[in-house]
Formats: sequence, structure tokens, C-alpha cells
Amino acid sequence: MKLEILGCHGPYAGRPGEATSGYLVRYGNTRLVADLGSGTLARLLDSVTPDKIDGIFLSHLHYDHTSDMLTLKYALENTPIVIDVFAAEQKTNWYLELLNSKNFNIVPIATETQYKCGDLKLVFFKVEHPVETYAVKIKGDKTLFYTGDTVYFEGLEKAAEGADVILADCAKPDYFRGPHMVKRDALKLVRATGAKLIVTHIASGYDAKTLYADIPEAEIAEEGKVYEL
Repeated sequence: MKLEILGCHGPYAGRPGEATSGYLVRYGNTRLVADLGSGTLARLLDSVTPDKIDGIFLSHLHYDHTSDMLTLKYALENTPIVIDVFAAEQKTNWYLELLNSKNFNIVPIATETQYKCGDLKLVFFKVEHPVETYAVKIKGDKTLFYTGDTVYFEGLEKAAEGADVILADCAKPDYFRGPHMVKRDALKLVRATGAKLIVTHIASGYDAKTLYADIPEAEIAEEGKVYEL
């Protein structure tokens, strides 16, 4: 099972060449995309052709996690390709703008319910963010838990239980006050689960590498990097 970082910044990319949240999981012949933020589509298409994408998971509908879904619609519109999109059903204009396409088969998700995507098993968990947001546990020969955007809350450890790797929104220092996890809570999560930590959702103005310099086992997500889980 492999994880490729298409983009790891949020809520916006502050430098040329950076992209916001987007990840590609490979297992056997299965290709699953988790979020598709600004700047991620070009990296995705450099790695896989659209007809080989088995599914796309959208953790939530903030722009930095979804904006390249719009340009993906252009890439697909003259093709017969249909891709499963795993997302929470919503009655909003942005939801319709993103997902109203003959090339998308919408799979509405519910918390703590198992779904299949090719050879992968997916289990979704509702997390805490200002909009409806889901984490996902992705099971192949290894188990990856992607938190989406969330603060630490009671129940997150249980959701992540059994994960080999946690890809976590946790690039904020402990003094940060906002809807994202801080370092202290990320360390609590990985120590409770025994999982390896990959730090993502890196914001301009915060130096994640310096923040985690004293935690050598923590990986800081790097765009274009492929992790063997």
C-alpha cells in the first residue's frame, strides 16, 4: 500500500509549486484519491490516468479540499469515464456545483459504515470541524487513517484504532486556537494507537518541520513524496 502526497497545504498554498490537500492511495490495482484541493489535479494526472481512478473521497467541502474537482469535471466531460465519489450528501450550491456531473457516481457516506473501493475497504467517521467533515480508515495490506480537518475530541482515538499510519491535520503549535489539531493532541493520538504519524495541512506562517524537530519519528508531508506504508 502506497500513499502519494499530491498537496499538503491549507487553507491555501503560499508559494509557487505548492498545493492544498490531496492524496493518492495505491493498493494492488486500486487507486483512491482522498481530497482534491487547489493544484492537486496536475500531480494526480501525472501519476494516474483518469480511467484508472477507482474512487475519490471528499472529507468535507471547504475549497482547499475540493476546488480541483471543478477542473476534473473538464478533464472528464468528453469521456465515458465514471468515478465513484464518496462524500456526505448536502443540499448546498457548492455541493451541486462540485458534483453535478455525468462522470461522477455519488456514494453518500455515513459514519462508522464500511464501503468498498476496488480492493480497499473504507470506514468513515464524523469528526469535529465547522462544517460536516469525515475521517476515513483505508484498509488494504496496511491501514491508513486520514483525519481530514478536525480538532482532537473524545472518540478520535477509537476511530483511529488499528491504524498503521495516521495522516493527520496537526501542523499547529499547542498555543493555536482554531478548528485544527495541535501537536500535543496529535502525539496523544499516535501514542494511544501506536501508529506512525504523517503531519499535513501545513499553513503559511507555521513551520511544521521546526515544530516537530524533537519528534524524529514524525514525518512532515512533502508534496510529490510517495510513502510505502
